[in-house]
Amino acid sequence: MSVGRLWRKGGNLVNDAKGLLDALACDERVPTDVRVSRIINATSLFCGILAAQPLPFADMFVLTPIQVAMVTYIAKAMGMPLSESGAREVITTVLGVVGWGFIAQHGIIGLYKLGVPYLGAISTIPLVYAATYAIGYGSKAVLEARANGVSLSKDAIEAIRRSAFEEGKRAVQHFCVDALKQQLAYYQQLTDEMKNEPVANSEIQDRVFAAFEEAKYEIDIMSPWANFRVASGLRSHMERALHRGVTIKILYGLHEKSDRARERLNRTTEVIETMRIWFRPYGDRFRARDIAQTRNPSGTHVKLLICDESYYLLGSYNFLSFDGDYQDGGREEIVELSRNVELLRHYRRLYFSF
Repeated sequence: MSVGRLWRKGGNLVNDAKGLLDALACDERVPTDVRVSRIINATSLFCGILAAQPLPFADMFVLTPIQVAMVTYIAKAMGMPLSESGAREVITTVLGVVGWGFIAQHGIIGLYKLGVPYLGAISTIPLVYAATYAIGYGSKAVLEARANGVSLSKDAIEAIRRSAFEEGKRAVQHFCVDALKQQLAYYQQLTDEMKNEPVANSEIQDRVFAAFEEAKYEIDIMSPWANFRVASGLRSHMERALHRGVTIKILYGLHEKSDRARERLNRTTEVIETMRIWFRPYGDRFRARDIAQTRNPSGTHVKLLICDESYYLLGSYNFLSFDGDYQDGGREEIVELSRNVELLRHYRRLYFSF
């Protein structure tokens, strides 16, 4: 396998793991300790499975980012947001104490994959599972101590790490890859149960505003129409997102033949052109296309909003033309909020590859 293909495959595996861990971290149906435990167990299973895959010496491009992500999501579940560099620093604290690191771990796995006879999948799976498990529980202990304003001694961290390593090794000592996959499927099922939720009426607008405030790299919106009142209400939210470096893509336009439809389309075009002027300082980070020019000459009646790879909203709500006024009590709107990453990626590829 070429280096390029290896890199792409590794990136996809890391993204899959992050999607699962993020969902587990956000599951407010269970206490924090349960969420943290699930994150550590799921990551250890994921890494154990990957360790037996045919990716010689590429594990450092896959396992290390996944283990870093594990610590990031442990911190998120604990209500202690942590950057990637912060997560690496926590892991360094744990590994610095125990005196072993990623290179040793990946060296062992790499030797096994090149056919060194005294190492095999039976020994590799518990090794990597236990190593990840130990990193997880060691990091949890460090984060808990910091939250309480104390510092753990080297001996204390080492004791936690040793205990977790042995516990993890015993847990999967006789497991094959299929057994790990079966256990991982349980966690994936848990996240499937919480991927979708309905959002109705005034809550939809609140969620739209929140999407612009939460987004880290991309917001996509598909809406048949736009009007100046709604665009003006969104302007400050969009500008803050653009200022943070977020890309905003808009797909619009319903091309029907009636005079009313043409008038509405013309008004929508004027609004989009005004938005281009508003956001001109941000260059290519603001992009808008009439769907008739890119995909469907008849236009679109789809109402869709995608926030990063976190979630999407899909339903009846016109994101750029309805201002969320329910005062007369006669209008009802509903969207589905979904964290299904596979579908999210599908919609993004289908509509927003521009």
